[in-house]
Amino acid sequence: MLSHIRRHWIRWSIGGVLLAVLAVTAVPYVYTTYVAEAAPAGLATERLQPATDGPEAPLDGSWRAADGSEAEYRIDEILFGQEVTAVGRTGEVDGEIEIEGTAVRTGRVEVDMASVATDNPRRDRQFRDNLMDVTGNPTATFALTGPVELPGSPAVGSEFTVPARGELTLRGVTRPVTVDLTVGRGASEVTVSGEVPVALADHGIPRPSVGGISVADRAIVGFALRFEPA
Repeated sequence: MLSHIRRHWIRWSIGGVLLAVLAVTAVPYVYTTYVAEAAPAGLATERLQPATDGPEAPLDGSWRAADGSEAEYRIDEILFGQEVTAVGRTGEVDGEIEIEGTAVRTGRVEVDMASVATDNPRRDRQFRDNLMDVTGNPTATFALTGPVELPGSPAVGSEFTVPARGELTLRGVTRPVTVDLTVGRGASEVTVSGEVPVALADHGIPRPSVGGISVADRAIVGFALRFEPA
């Protein structure tokens, strides 16, 4: 009788272990393959197309970020051996640029970090509370540290890429960055898109790694901005 019970106990134990292994390996695979949405293309790739119809506004002057502007972060995750790319986005973006002659003289963009969202509320809580500490650091900013030279007087409908130097502030830590900006000239709007690689450690951003879930040590900060005359 005891040996019979012991054999059943062993079979149940082995079965429990196998079920646990199956849950750890199969569930993440099913989620990443059949449930989770594929990561969208980056904002710098999707970049906005400026409207070219209507009266032409002069480039000289102040331009403010308008509806349709977006910012994002992209980071690779490993979920129990399954690789996924997490993408968080927000349209809560404010900013202004000042154009004088053939150069952007000043520019600053500010992002509301508490509004950044992915397809997973638990990931978003981790992002807001542990990674970015949005209570103490509610915004991220990018500010130009030098003029951005434009190619002469760009015609309506033209698109071009120019380098820009600036400072990126994440989680309260500011670092110098250089970014290639893709600029589109519309009739009464200007679009600007680009992306900046970010080493988390440079901004004091912790890397969570718990329960079979880990993230890369680098992320991408991307943006697609639409500016209208201020």
